[in-house]
Amino acid sequence: MPFKSRAGFASATSKSSLAMPFKSRAGFASATSKSSLAMPTIKAVPASPARRINEPVSVRVEAHVDGSPRRVNRAEVAVVREEWRVVDRWWTEEPVSRRYFDVVLAGGEHAVVYLDEEVGRWFSQRGV
Repeated sequence: MPFKSRAGFASATSKSSLAMPFKSRAGFASATSKSSLAMPTIKAVPASPARRINEPVSVRVEAHVDGSPRRVNRAEVAVVREEWRVVDRWWTEEPVSRRYFDVVLAGGEHAVVYLDEEVGRWFSQRGV
C-alpha cells in the first residue's frame, strides 16, 4: 500500500525521497544530501586589519643645525623641495605642532617627513 507524504504525494516507502537524486550547490547530482567530492572547498581568508591612508611611520632622521633633514633612514637627502609648519589644536589637551619637509633622497625617492615637536620624534607621512 502506498504511503502518503505530508505534501500528499504517494510513494512506496517513506525513505523514497533519499533515493531520489539531490542537486548539490555545484549543480552535480548526488544520491544523498552530502556534498559532492567535486564541489570546491571555500576557505575563509583572514582580513588584513584596516589602516589609515598615509598613516605616519616612525623614521630615523639626522638633521642639520637649522633642523632640516640631512639623512632619512640613512639615505642622503638630495633636495628639500618644500618646508611648512602645522600648528593646530593649541587650545586642547593634545595640541599638534609639526614641521614638515618634502624631500628627494639621493636615490630619487620622494618622501614627506615631519618632526612632531610635541613628542620630539620624526615620522614619514609618504614614501621611505
